[in-house]
Amino acid sequence: MSDVESLRPDIAAAWESLSDKTFIKQSVQTLEERLDEGETVAQLVGASYDDSSSGLLVLTGRRLFFYARSRRTIRFVEIPWQSGGTVTFIGGWLFGKVHVVADGETWEFLTAKSDGERFAEALRTHTFTEPHAVAPSWYAASGSDYVAADPAAGSATPTPSPEEAIISGLERLGELHERGILDEGEFRAAKADLLRRLSER
Repeated sequence: MSDVESLRPDIAAAWESLSDKTFIKQSVQTLEERLDEGETVAQLVGASYDDSSSGLLVLTGRRLFFYARSRRTIRFVEIPWQSGGTVTFIGGWLFGKVHVVADGETWEFLTAKSDGERFAEALRTHTFTEPHAVAPSWYAASGSDYVAADPAAGSATPTPSPEEAIISGLERLGELHERGILDEGEFRAAKADLLRRLSER
């Protein structure tokens, strides 16, 4: 199959912009099934995370995440990115690292130099514009002040209360577990953390 055959137009456009597509074809071919209804891809880049998983760093209209698919494993890591977060690109001769700091945590992704530079610049200026967007992860910090556009109302809709955000996070966590994105250990650890936050409210 060609690089973009059967890919959705937004994914195909982001894919075509890449200079390095090594080891990530299976991830891009299955990316659509990891997107929520109405969620579109703005940018993506081939990336290696934790020096082991080769996959895609994906920026959509409502979140930022890393997704890797191989014959044996699936890896999915959401990053609680919000406007005001820090992203830098540390470049070498051919490769470099997209360095992201969000919600007090740090992530590093090894990428091809030109693709990584372009992705980091896009992330710096990106805003989440898709309907009903919330803090982009089930483990995102509660009490975010992010405001999403609601086209139906014609005005901005404030984010849920901290308690509502945690409850929504629990529901999202269950969905990720059912879809096989989180294994049993990851599910239990994340659930315990969210329940602890809810009890501290």
